[in-house]
Amino acid sequence: MNLLGVAFYSALEALINFAYNGRIQIDTTNVQLLLVGSSFLHLQVVKDACCDFMRNRYFSLVDLMHTTCHYTL
Repeated sequence: MNLLGVAFYSALEALINFAYNGRIQIDTTNVQLLLVGSSFLHLQVVKDACCDFMRNRYFSLVDLMHTTCHYTL
């Protein structure tokens, strides 16, 4: 299994755990996959948290534009 596959399953596990306990940890390694997954699963709270994380933290404008071009927000 490649690194992207591991990251994908880790993000999916985090979203499932969120459904059970209402908590999720967002960081630079999982924010993009969490955004995609939360959008697909209609988890608006997680989706908003991911967008806030990207706006307020470690992503430059170029990174943010790149992400929004790949995923429909």
